[in-house]
Amino acid sequence: MKHMIKWLSIALMGAAFSACANDFYITSVLTRDSQRLGPQAFNMDGQSSKEFTLSDTESVRYTLHETEDASVYIAVTLIEKNADAESRYTLPSMTMMPSGDVNGVSFQAAEQAPYFDWQISAEPSLPVLFYKQAADQDKGLSLVFKNGLQPVYFDPVPLITESDVDFIRYRKDNGSIVEVELTDAGTKKLQNYTRDHIGSQLGIGVAGEIINAAVIRSEIAGKMQLSVPEKYQRASAAE
Repeated sequence: MKHMIKWLSIALMGAAFSACANDFYITSVLTRDSQRLGPQAFNMDGQSSKEFTLSDTESVRYTLHETEDASVYIAVTLIEKNADAESRYTLPSMTMMPSGDVNGVSFQAAEQAPYFDWQISAEPSLPVLFYKQAADQDKGLSLVFKNGLQPVYFDPVPLITESDVDFIRYRKDNGSIVEVELTDAGTKKLQNYTRDHIGSQLGIGVAGEIINAAVIRSEIAGKMQLSVPEKYQRASAAE
């Protein structure tokens, strides 16, 4: 037997999550013959799909979708590409609880087949983006942040987008804080902008809403922790 059947389906109960229940921080460790494959941490949002290249002939695809009963499923498929066609293989089904507890599976279909082990977990996350402060003449088209003071206006086109984000996750000991880490390209973009715009404000947005505005006092790097309003905070496991 050259290949084994591979499919992984993760169920998370949507009712247990915060206001942005469709966004998840995924940790995934796929090992074949003791060799680690694919990304180890990334974010996904509702009704989306992400594919990661493993080699010239293989990739792994994660697809997230919601069902009518508000459960959320992540289907994971290993894809083999060759000159003739594209083949898909799936892992045994697994269930993931809202707490993010890690479940894993290891199996071997036959002696000549490679040995796979997959450990995966999923936690609620937030679609955090960053916005440039808008010029006064552009206020009519801008996003507005109001915090009891004079409104601050931001360009509706994000400075830092999802493609610039490596991962976003809630801090494990504090559901009111999210940890953000940008890609190398995203880090360089943010550093360049903030270095050139000392004294202006950087908008922090979730789902198209500016939730905070920070005065730029120095160059900002690609790793940070952000406080979020109550409606976006993650409920504890006990709740």
